Amino acid sequence: MKYFFIVFIFLSSCEFNSSLEKKEIKISKDKEITPNTPIIPNNPFFDKSGLIKCEDFENVLGVNDPYSCFQWHLNANAQSIRDLSRSGFISSKPVIDINAGDTLKQYNGSGIRVHVSDGGLDADHEDLKENFILKDSRNYLESISDAFKPTLDNHGTACAGLIAAEGNNNIGGIGVAYNSTFSGDNIIVSYNSSLPQSAIQADSIKKSSDIDIRSASYGFSISNGNYVHMERDELEFENYKYSTTQNNIFHIKSSGNDGAIIGADGNTEAADSIVYVHNVAAANWDKEIAYYSTPGANLFITAPAGENRNLGTCTTNDNDAYTCRFSGTSAATPIAAGVGAVVLEALKENKPNARWIDLAWILAKTAKPNLISDRNVYNQNIGSQKKISRVTNGFGLTHSFDQGFGLIDLSAAVDFAKKYTGSIPDPELLENSEEFEKTLKEGTCEDVSFEINQDFQVWSAEVNIHMHDVNYGDIGIFLVMPDGKISMVKTSRASTSLDDGADNLEPESFFGVRAPMGINAKGIWKVRVCSRKDDGDFTSASLNIYGFNNLETLK
Repeated sequence: MKYFFIVFIFLSSCEFNSSLEKKEIKISKDKEITPNTPIIPNNPFFDKSGLIKCEDFENVLGVNDPYSCFQWHLNANAQSIRDLSRSGFISSKPVIDINAGDTLKQYNGSGIRVHVSDGGLDADHEDLKENFILKDSRNYLESISDAFKPTLDNHGTACAGLIAAEGNNNIGGIGVAYNSTFSGDNIIVSYNSSLPQSAIQADSIKKSSDIDIRSASYGFSISNGNYVHMERDELEFENYKYSTTQNNIFHIKSSGNDGAIIGADGNTEAADSIVYVHNVAAANWDKEIAYYSTPGANLFITAPAGENRNLGTCTTNDNDAYTCRFSGTSAATPIAAGVGAVVLEALKENKPNARWIDLAWILAKTAKPNLISDRNVYNQNIGSQKKISRVTNGFGLTHSFDQGFGLIDLSAAVDFAKKYTGSIPDPELLENSEEFEKTLKEGTCEDVSFEINQDFQVWSAEVNIHMHDVNYGDIGIFLVMPDGKISMVKTSRASTSLDDGADNLEPESFFGVRAPMGINAKGIWKVRVCSRKDDGDFTSASLNIYGFNNLETLK
């Protein structure tokens, strides 16, 4: 059983069945948190200390949109944020942002198309309608056609606003890529459609070559206690592969809102382990990973989103309205998609034939891995192996189980894109697998070694193990790189309050691992499996490496 989640504006979270056969909705209240003392981040590109009045922000951004000064995710300076949906101001003082600086004066997504795959959206919104494109939009409740009918959905509307709310129209705020265009679909509610669900999923993922970036703020939720790793759908994998390598679409997707408290990890959803899917974590306004943001070895990047009930992002809402309370990884994802659109505009100016993987590399290379993210759940061992939340690999990239390669940095990425001369092909695959009979004892670890005898620069890795008679939540998985550095692939559950059952790990349950990006794969790799408290039979493991034969591909 698969579920889609949406982090809804204000207080609720909704879950949907991702096999698109039926609908199941669960409501849960958000948690309150107390923000720490604000820290103004070091910004080498732009001095924000003089930003006080709204006019100051608008002058820097180069727009006349009245709510842009409250969009702290663009340029934060501990300013008070007006609550656009209520009276008064919000007390939280934001200090982190995407480092927009004055970059948007020159680059703002012109010529780039983003697709918002969600629950539909208000395409007639006063701040969206001029940038909305009918072509490639889909109303799956009726048919797969260009006859898109706007569907009022404040979740999809908020996502679209963060990407492409129009700039310099004297109303509302702006999207990160306010001169980009966007299309949309309502895949999340398509379980009511009479169309074959596989056709809907394939159509939404593939789209056409006119789409540059697909932003998806939905996914599987384990908050109901179901912690079974989902098996990979090979058709879904092939759809992502085709749309990426053939249609050159950069897929960006939310990591989820299950947090680290119950031992969640982003690889639980099979789609999120796919090498062509770039998952986004969420930061609050105070240089911290948001409490709800789902961690995982698969995480690619982090973007600011705030936290519910305190301060979210300021964006469009239904019926020509606006809100500053939209948060969750659902908000972080379209912000990252908007950054991607701006960076891609700058990249194409320098490199007209730029591809998805060039954009991905630039975002990862320029991210800032300095968010506060080491939570108490990592101050433990699994078996004889200490949990590891962060690793700096031999290539010099730092990857965190909570934030991926770090906080997205628009100005740094644009600066890199303008000088970029690289040429990165689609990654090739090296497959390695072993079958054996091992008994994993409680409180111990077992290693499986793989030797790679060729020079091969890593883009991403996949790990899979197969076990019997073991509780999934009690198992930890680690990947030991040839130089001895260790990346945590899967953590055990921090709490045993939820019963996992004796769930096996099937061979199809892949775990995406981003940490080795850039290193030479040549040498001995080890997949280390550790048990917190159960005995079990460990019968197979596989290690797949995606990458390049030229060790100078990533530089």
